[in-house]
Amino acid sequence: MRRRLRTLRARLTVTLTIMALVVLVVAGGIVFLGVRRVLLGGLDKTLASIVQAEIASSADGPGGRPHLHEMAVGDVGGYQRFAEIEDEDGVVLVTAGSLGALVTGPDLLARAVEGTVVFGDGRCGDDPCRAIAAPHPLRSSPGRRLAVIVALSKRPVERALRALGAIFAVTRVIAVGLAAWAAHGLSRGLIRPLE
Repeated sequence: MRRRLRTLRARLTVTLTIMALVVLVVAGGIVFLGVRRVLLGGLDKTLASIVQAEIASSADGPGGRPHLHEMAVGDVGGYQRFAEIEDEDGVVLVTAGSLGALVTGPDLLARAVEGTVVFGDGRCGDDPCRAIAAPHPLRSSPGRRLAVIVALSKRPVERALRALGAIFAVTRVIAVGLAAWAAHGLSRGLIRPLE
């Protein structure tokens, strides 16, 4: 009888520990996804304000030609930036920024010159980036529609998410150890009346 109670206690301890681990993993995943969404939402808001400022001030250059403002590395909240003005055929008229050449899907430019503000992911040189494309009110000299595309590196967001993942991993190990200890004590208390 005593051996059966030990087996029951061990099974109860393992079951309670696994249940605690599942709850921790699910809760950690939900928090991680929520933080990721907030960080990328903040990046999108920053991009929207930059592209609005670029559009508003890009037509005040000599001869009414569109231009962009140079920004030093780290001038946008620690993010590296890239900006360009393209015509509807994808010809780059003006470029500025501290990142390498921007590579996004063709849909970004096509939708922007049609009049839609579009967010998308791409690469700026070796950096993963988040981009926004917006229609520009001016037209190029042959009358082609223009779009302003601004991109920010996603590396700061990725670093923050990696740090959060590491914190979750360490706290999960500690929490599972505490849960196992508590489950052992709980199962011992539950089995005691049967002894």
